[in-house]
Amino acid sequence: MYISSHSQLVGPTSCEWEEIYTCNKTSIAQHHRPISSADVFRVKVDLPGGNSINHRQLTEPPNPRCEVYLCQNSAKSIWKLQKLQHLYLNESHRSKFVSQPRSSSLKNLKTLWGLFLDDFNAIKNGLNKLNNLTKLGLAFQLELPRQEELARWVKGLKYLKSLRLRSVDENGDAQDLHLEGLSRLKNLSTLSLFGKLEMRSIKILFADASEFHLSDLTLSASGLKDDPMQILGSLSNLKSLCFYSDSYIGKQMHFIKKSFSQLQVLRLWNLKDLEKLKVEEEAMQKLRELEIRGCKSLKDFNGLKHLTSLRELKLPNMEDNFISQIKKDESQIFGGNGYPPTITEDRWQPKLSET
Repeated sequence: MYISSHSQLVGPTSCEWEEIYTCNKTSIAQHHRPISSADVFRVKVDLPGGNSINHRQLTEPPNPRCEVYLCQNSAKSIWKLQKLQHLYLNESHRSKFVSQPRSSSLKNLKTLWGLFLDDFNAIKNGLNKLNNLTKLGLAFQLELPRQEELARWVKGLKYLKSLRLRSVDENGDAQDLHLEGLSRLKNLSTLSLFGKLEMRSIKILFADASEFHLSDLTLSASGLKDDPMQILGSLSNLKSLCFYSDSYIGKQMHFIKKSFSQLQVLRLWNLKDLEKLKVEEEAMQKLRELEIRGCKSLKDFNGLKHLTSLRELKLPNMEDNFISQIKKDESQIFGGNGYPPTITEDRWQPKLSET
C-alpha cells in the first residue's frame, strides 16, 4: 500500500478504520482522521498486479473531502470516480493518466498530486478538462516545446493555490525547466520548482511582482548563476523562501534595502559555491528564522545585525570557522536587539527528498 507523507496514516489498527471495502483481491479503506474542525476522509487504494477497482462504493464518496492515494498504475480506472476531489499518485512509480473515456469526468477534482508526464497528449486527452484544480504537483520528462504547451495549460488553472513542478530526465535528475508568467493565477500562494532555470526565466516568471500573492517559494536544482534576490525581493507577500541544493551556484547573495518586506523564514541549503551574504539596512525586517545549511564556502556575512526580528539562526553542517566567528561577534552583532536569536549548529544530514 502506498504510504503518503502523512505519517499518521501508517500502520492503522483495526479500530482506526471506519469502513473497509473489499474489491476483488484489493482493499479500499476509508480512514477518518480529525485533523481540524472538519472531518477528513482519506481513501487509500492498493492495486497490486493491476487489479481494477470496484467503483460502486466510491463514485459517491461519503464525504466531499474524500482523498485517494494510489499504488501501482491504475489510471484507467480512476476516471470512474466522478465525484473525487483529491487524488495523490505515487510519484516514484511514474504514474500516468490514460485518455479520458467520453462518459467519464473528474470535473470535481481539486487536488492532483504525484502525476508523471512524458507525453503531452495526456493534457489534450483529459487533463485539460480539470479546470477546478487548486493543488497540482507534476513531474515530467518533456522537450522544451512540449513544456511550453504544459506551461500554457497551467496558466489557465485560475483556481490554483499550490503548484509543484519537477522537470526530470530518465534518472530523475534535474533537466531544463520552461516557465511562463503566472501572474494570472491570482490565488497561487505556494510554488515549488525543481529543474534548471536561467535568470531570464525568473524575470519572465515574476515580470510583474505586484500581481503575485505568493507566500511560499521553493527552488531546487535550479543552477542559477546570477543573484535573483533583487527580483524576488519585490514579492511583497512572500513569507517563506527556500533555496535548496544547487538552486544557486553564484558566489554572492545581496538583499537590498526594503526587500522581502514580509519574509519570515529563509533557508539556504547546500549552496556549495556561495561565499558572501550581504544584507542591507531595512531588508527582511520581519525575518524570524534563518537557516544556512551546508554552505561550506560561505566566509562572509555582512549585515546580519540588520535582521532585528531574527529569533532563530540555524547553522547546521557549516564550517567551524564560520560558526566560531558568528559566536565571537554575537554580542556586537545582536547587541542592539532586545531579544537576540538562538543559534544552533547541529550536524543533522538532510534526506535526499529534502534537498
